[in-house]
Amino acid sequence: MYKSASDLQFEKTFADLAYANLKDRSPRLLDFLIGFQVLDKDEDDTKGAGVFVFDIGGAPYYGPVFFLNGQLKGSQLLYS
Repeated sequence: MYKSASDLQFEKTFADLAYANLKDRSPRLLDFLIGFQVLDKDEDDTKGAGVFVFDIGGAPYYGPVFFLNGQLKGSQLLYS
């Protein structure tokens, strides 16, 4: 499946905002960061869900992030 330019722009913007938020709130986690993946978004590019993946002590940890009308939510959560 191919992604449109709009989809790619949304993913880049969302990832950039999420990364900046992570760097600002929990910079020590950056040492354990594996990556960020956008999981889903709406057609209007006003809502989206993504997840950071961290490797801490050899175990995966997941940090969900939600994009709602230009703001990030849920970035304080971390799941093992």
